Amino acid sequence: MTSFLPVPKSGAAQFSDKDARRVAYTEIGDINVSTVFLGMNHRTMGPGEPLLFETMIFGGDMDGELERCSTYAQAEEMHQRICDMVTATVRKKLH
Repeated sequence: MTSFLPVPKSGAAQFSDKDARRVAYTEIGDINVSTVFLGMNHRTMGPGEPLLFETMIFGGDMDGELERCSTYAQAEEMHQRICDMVTATVRKKLH
């Protein structure tokens, strides 16, 4: 990642390496939460900030749920918030 900013298409080859794009990865039991830099704007409708980061849940009842955001700082916060949500859901199921 180049200072966590989008780069011109000519520099995009580095984003084929998923570890280079990873912001955070957390395992919560058999559930994984992954946050990555997408490398391109995923905003498809309407005006607004570019959606450049994505957090996705793999496994459990929330499998496939995702959220997107615009900045690296937002991505870190989003990852932690989703991890907290998954942890709370897992704990609730155990009790």
